[in-house]
Amino acid sequence: MIYSLEITTERNDGFLRVYHMYANDTLYDLRRLIENDLEFDDSQPGVFITEDKKGKTKRYALFDLGDGAMDAVPLESVCGEGLILYTFDLFNGRSLKIHFTGEVEREARKSYPMVAESSGEAPGQFEEKPLPAKLPMIPPEKDEGKNDEDYEHDEDEDDEMEEYDEDDLNVFDTRDEV
Repeated sequence: MIYSLEITTERNDGFLRVYHMYANDTLYDLRRLIENDLEFDDSQPGVFITEDKKGKTKRYALFDLGDGAMDAVPLESVCGEGLILYTFDLFNGRSLKIHFTGEVEREARKSYPMVAESSGEAPGQFEEKPLPAKLPMIPPEKDEGKNDEDYEHDEDEDDEMEEYDEDDLNVFDTRDEV
């Protein structure tokens, strides 16, 4: 059985991918297809988020977060549940929306999983926010009761160091004295 999955994102209206995958392929297989197709760095974490028919949210990552690891969860167990989110940028909360659109006939001489349709510019894996031309400077805070002279280094403090004799420095010497 071949599943058809439609992939979209909120931040790019023109972006669309349609993937065809075996029903027994896992969420990890889907992750690999996404990474290869969108040229994502595979060393970055990602999480699939689904909601079952009872309204319980489930999360699947490379490691088991309580609902199973993504390499042990076949598509057929989550595709009938509704929308699947793949959060690929955990720091900025950026996700792909994955919709199960139905089953399709297996085509001879085709290799699965596969990208069946591709349009629009793929989102970058990392959000790139340009830095402002000039970073604002934050002035140091001053205590109301002090003036600039109170912040200067007092050279006389260096001369007021306590003097120690050699026995004070060897307080941890465990050798027996004879």
